Amino acid sequence: MNIFNYFLDSKCIICKKSSENRVCQSCIDKIDFFPKNLYFERTDFYFEKIFSLFPYNNIVSNLIHSYKFNDYRSLSKLFGSWLVEYFSETVENYDYILPVPLHVKKERVRGFNQTDLILKAAGWDKKIFKNIKKDIETKQQSLMKNSFDRVKNSENAFKISESAVELVKNHSFLIFDDITTTGATANEIAKHLYFCNASKIDLMVLSLA
Repeated sequence: MNIFNYFLDSKCIICKKSSENRVCQSCIDKIDFFPKNLYFERTDFYFEKIFSLFPYNNIVSNLIHSYKFNDYRSLSKLFGSWLVEYFSETVENYDYILPVPLHVKKERVRGFNQTDLILKAAGWDKKIFKNIKKDIETKQQSLMKNSFDRVKNSENAFKISESAVELVKNHSFLIFDDITTTGATANEIAKHLYFCNASKIDLMVLSLA
């Protein structure tokens, strides 16, 4: 797989070797692209399927961490190109894609919403649904010790605007996040969509940890 030929740093952010691109081809070749379509059988989940681009490993972890926390936002083009390559037909089956929102304070500090930027890089601007907001500032999910803590951390964190309720009704939604471990964050969002009578709710992620 080739990466976009855009002008970036002279070193790969993964292996630190000289590279014309932010991530060298050698490191990308080590990513195990294995798109999955999984069914969730848990009765307490409000979404049915999860589409995952690749399994979680050290390179994927480094890429996503650099993108989110080191302001390598240009990586959105790379992630977006991979989503288009593997999941463009999947996306066509949904009325809306819902990027997991950040709390306004966190987005202000980071300077961007990582999921929203990837979807725009993929060219799916017109499908983006942004009428759900993160109303409560929560701790970083990766810092939670277990699945119970992750669920409690996300509980009641999101809010849908009253004006958007009719937009949700009888429409299909694909929630998008960078990484999911327990699905707690996505499930909290899916719950709002479910009770607003969305016709279908699924989840797409870069990586399933």
